Amino acid sequence: MFSRKYRSFTSWLKAGNRKTRYGRSIIAKHYILPNKTLSELSKLNFSDFLISNKKWIDLTKKEKRERNLVISAIRRIRNKETLNSVINNLGITKELIQKHLGKYLFKKNNRWAVLSKDYLQTSMMIYEKDLGINHIIVTSSKDRSIIGEYFSNIKKALRSGDASYLEKYKKIRLKDASGKYHKLETDLNKVKDYENSIEEPEFLEIYRDR
Repeated sequence: MFSRKYRSFTSWLKAGNRKTRYGRSIIAKHYILPNKTLSELSKLNFSDFLISNKKWIDLTKKEKRERNLVISAIRRIRNKETLNSVINNLGITKELIQKHLGKYLFKKNNRWAVLSKDYLQTSMMIYEKDLGINHIIVTSSKDRSIIGEYFSNIKKALRSGDASYLEKYKKIRLKDASGKYHKLETDLNKVKDYENSIEEPEFLEIYRDR
Protein backbone atom coordinates (compact mmCIF):
# COMPACT_ATOMS: atom_id res chain seq x y z
CA MET A 1 0.00 0.00 0.00
CA PHE A 2 1.29 3.44 -0.94
CA SER A 3 -0.76 5.03 1.86
CA ARG A 4 -3.90 4.38 3.91
CA LYS A 5 -6.00 6.18 1.33
CA TYR A 6 -4.23 5.15 -1.87
CA ARG A 7 -3.36 1.61 -2.79
CA SER A 8 -0.65 2.63 -5.24
CA PHE A 9 1.44 5.60 -6.31
CA THR A 10 -0.53 5.72 -9.57
CA SER A 11 -3.86 6.06 -7.76
CA TRP A 12 -2.39 8.85 -5.59
CA LEU A 13 -1.03 10.57 -8.70
CA LYS A 14 -4.42 10.57 -10.44
CA ALA A 15 -6.42 11.64 -7.39
CA GLY A 16 -5.65 15.35 -7.40
CA ASN A 17 -3.43 18.25 -8.33
CA ARG A 18 0.15 17.02 -8.03
CA LYS A 19 1.76 20.12 -9.55
CA THR A 20 2.19 21.74 -6.16
CA ARG A 21 5.64 21.95 -4.61
CA TYR A 22 4.75 19.06 -2.30
CA GLY A 23 3.34 16.98 -5.16
CA ARG A 24 6.38 17.50 -7.37
CA SER A 25 8.63 16.61 -4.45
CA ILE A 26 6.81 13.31 -3.83
CA ILE A 27 6.94 12.45 -7.54
CA ALA A 28 10.68 13.15 -7.72
CA LYS A 29 11.38 11.10 -4.58
CA HIS A 30 9.20 8.21 -5.75
CA TYR A 31 11.06 8.17 -9.07
CA ILE A 32 14.28 7.49 -7.15
CA LEU A 33 12.83 5.39 -4.31
CA PRO A 34 9.80 3.61 -5.79
CA ASN A 35 9.36 1.19 -2.87
CA LYS A 36 8.84 3.88 -0.22
CA THR A 37 5.36 4.74 1.09
CA LEU A 38 3.84 8.21 0.89
CA SER A 39 4.55 8.75 4.58
CA GLU A 40 8.20 7.74 4.19
CA LEU A 41 8.68 9.96 1.15
CA SER A 42 7.08 12.91 2.92
CA LYS A 43 9.57 12.67 5.78
CA LEU A 44 12.65 12.33 3.56
CA ASN A 45 14.79 15.24 2.45
CA PHE A 46 16.66 14.89 -0.84
CA SER A 47 19.91 15.37 1.06
CA ASP A 48 19.09 12.21 3.04
CA PHE A 49 19.56 9.97 0.03
CA LEU A 50 21.14 12.01 -2.78
CA ILE A 51 24.81 12.95 -2.51
CA SER A 52 25.65 14.02 -6.06
CA ASN A 53 26.44 17.53 -4.81
CA LYS A 54 28.43 16.37 -1.81
CA LYS A 55 32.09 17.40 -1.82
CA TRP A 56 34.73 14.67 -1.93
CA ILE A 57 36.20 15.74 1.41
CA ASP A 58 32.75 15.40 3.02
CA LEU A 59 32.18 11.83 1.81
CA THR A 60 32.77 8.94 4.18
CA LYS A 61 35.34 6.27 3.24
CA LYS A 62 32.47 4.02 2.19
CA GLU A 63 30.91 6.77 0.07
CA LYS A 64 34.26 7.47 -1.59
CA ARG A 65 34.54 3.81 -2.61
CA GLU A 66 30.96 3.98 -3.88
CA ARG A 67 31.67 7.19 -5.81
CA ASN A 68 34.54 5.54 -7.72
CA LEU A 69 32.31 2.58 -8.59
CA VAL A 70 29.55 4.91 -9.76
CA ILE A 71 32.01 6.83 -11.94
CA SER A 72 32.89 3.50 -13.58
CA ALA A 73 29.15 2.96 -14.06
CA ILE A 74 28.83 6.39 -15.71
CA ARG A 75 31.46 5.51 -18.28
CA ARG A 76 29.71 2.24 -19.13
CA ILE A 77 26.25 3.82 -19.37
CA ARG A 78 27.58 6.59 -21.62
CA ASN A 79 29.06 3.85 -23.79
CA LYS A 80 25.49 2.51 -24.25
CA GLU A 81 25.72 -0.37 -21.78
CA THR A 82 22.36 -1.06 -20.13
CA LEU A 83 21.87 -0.19 -16.49
CA ASN A 84 21.11 -3.83 -15.62
CA SER A 85 24.35 -4.94 -17.27
CA VAL A 86 26.31 -2.27 -15.37
CA ILE A 87 24.73 -3.34 -12.08
CA ASN A 88 25.58 -7.00 -12.70
CA ASN A 89 29.14 -6.32 -13.87
CA LEU A 90 30.07 -3.93 -11.08
CA GLY A 91 28.12 -5.63 -8.30
CA ILE A 92 26.28 -2.47 -7.25
CA THR A 93 22.62 -1.51 -6.99
CA LYS A 94 20.41 0.89 -8.89
CA GLU A 95 19.72 2.72 -5.63
CA LEU A 96 23.44 3.27 -5.09
CA ILE A 97 23.84 4.70 -8.59
CA GLN A 98 20.85 6.98 -8.07
CA LYS A 99 22.19 8.05 -4.67
CA HIS A 100 25.39 9.39 -6.23
CA LEU A 101 24.05 10.58 -9.58
CA GLY A 102 20.76 12.21 -8.64
CA LYS A 103 19.64 14.45 -11.50
CA TYR A 104 22.40 13.15 -13.80
CA LEU A 105 20.58 9.81 -14.20
CA PHE A 106 17.37 9.84 -16.23
CA LYS A 107 15.20 7.70 -18.46
CA LYS A 108 15.05 8.26 -22.20
CA ASN A 109 12.94 6.06 -24.47
CA ASN A 110 12.51 3.55 -21.62
CA ARG A 111 16.28 3.27 -21.21
CA TRP A 112 18.40 4.65 -18.39
CA ALA A 113 20.92 7.27 -19.48
CA VAL A 114 23.38 9.72 -17.95
CA LEU A 115 23.75 13.38 -18.87
CA SER A 116 26.74 14.06 -21.12
CA LYS A 117 28.34 16.23 -18.42
CA ASP A 118 28.43 15.90 -14.66
CA TYR A 119 30.09 17.68 -11.76
CA LEU A 120 30.78 14.83 -9.38
CA GLN A 121 33.88 15.28 -7.28
CA THR A 122 36.45 12.51 -6.98
CA SER A 123 40.15 12.07 -6.30
CA MET A 124 42.37 11.16 -9.24
CA MET A 125 46.05 10.53 -9.65
CA ILE A 126 48.08 12.61 -12.10
CA TYR A 127 51.71 13.07 -13.05
CA GLU A 128 52.12 16.72 -12.21
CA LYS A 129 54.76 18.90 -13.80
CA ASP A 130 57.67 19.57 -11.39
CA LEU A 131 55.87 17.73 -8.56
CA GLY A 132 55.67 14.12 -9.71
CA ILE A 133 52.93 11.70 -8.71
CA ASN A 134 50.04 13.57 -7.12
CA HIS A 135 46.37 13.16 -6.30
CA ILE A 136 43.92 15.98 -6.93
CA ILE A 137 40.18 16.37 -6.38
CA VAL A 138 38.59 16.93 -9.78
CA THR A 139 35.13 18.43 -10.10
CA SER A 140 33.74 17.40 -13.49
CA SER A 141 33.46 14.69 -16.11
CA LYS A 142 35.47 16.94 -18.44
CA ASP A 143 38.53 16.83 -16.20
CA ARG A 144 38.14 13.08 -15.61
CA SER A 145 38.07 12.64 -19.37
CA ILE A 146 41.25 14.70 -19.82
CA ILE A 147 43.10 12.67 -17.19
CA GLY A 148 41.86 9.36 -18.59
CA GLU A 149 42.96 10.36 -22.09
CA TYR A 150 46.30 11.59 -20.71
CA PHE A 151 47.13 8.18 -19.22
CA SER A 152 45.98 6.46 -22.41
CA ASN A 153 48.37 8.62 -24.43
CA ILE A 154 51.15 7.94 -21.94
CA LYS A 155 50.84 4.24 -22.78
CA LYS A 156 51.02 5.04 -26.49
CA ALA A 157 54.04 7.29 -25.98
CA LEU A 158 55.89 4.70 -23.92
CA ARG A 159 55.16 1.90 -26.39
CA SER A 160 56.26 3.94 -29.41
CA GLY A 161 58.87 6.21 -27.84
CA ASP A 162 57.03 9.12 -29.48
CA ALA A 163 56.75 12.05 -27.06
CA SER A 164 54.39 13.90 -29.41
CA TYR A 165 51.47 12.00 -27.85
CA LEU A 166 51.93 14.25 -24.81
CA GLU A 167 52.40 17.51 -26.69
CA LYS A 168 48.75 18.59 -26.41
CA TYR A 169 48.89 18.51 -22.61
CA LYS A 170 51.48 21.28 -22.36
CA LYS A 171 48.77 23.93 -22.54
CA ILE A 172 46.23 22.19 -20.30
CA ARG A 173 45.68 23.28 -16.72
CA LEU A 174 43.38 21.37 -14.40
CA LYS A 175 41.53 23.25 -11.70
CA ASP A 176 40.93 21.23 -8.53
CA ALA A 177 38.12 21.56 -5.98
CA SER A 178 40.03 24.18 -3.99
CA GLY A 179 40.59 26.36 -7.05
CA LYS A 180 44.27 25.45 -7.48
CA TYR A 181 45.59 24.80 -10.99
CA HIS A 182 47.74 21.81 -11.97
CA LYS A 183 49.83 21.13 -15.09
CA LEU A 184 50.43 17.64 -16.42
CA GLU A 185 53.93 16.29 -16.94
CA THR A 186 54.82 16.00 -20.64
CA ASP A 187 58.51 15.07 -20.38
CA LEU A 188 58.54 11.45 -21.53
CA ASN A 189 61.65 10.54 -19.51
CA LYS A 190 60.06 11.82 -16.31
CA VAL A 191 56.81 10.05 -17.11
CA LYS A 192 58.77 6.83 -17.62
CA ASP A 193 60.36 7.25 -14.19
CA TYR A 194 56.95 7.74 -12.58
CA GLU A 195 55.57 4.67 -14.32
CA ASN A 196 58.53 2.58 -13.14
CA SER A 197 58.11 3.80 -9.57
CA ILE A 198 54.62 2.34 -9.36
CA GLU A 199 54.74 -1.34 -8.42
CA GLU A 200 51.35 -2.16 -9.93
CA PRO A 201 50.52 0.26 -12.77
CA GLU A 202 47.38 -1.77 -13.48
CA PHE A 203 45.65 0.01 -10.61
CA LEU A 204 45.53 3.12 -12.78
CA GLU A 205 42.65 1.52 -14.64
CA ILE A 206 40.18 2.55 -11.94
CA TYR A 207 40.84 6.18 -12.86
CA ARG A 208 39.97 5.83 -16.53
CA ASP A 209 36.86 7.81 -17.53
CA ARG A 210 35.40 9.37 -20.67
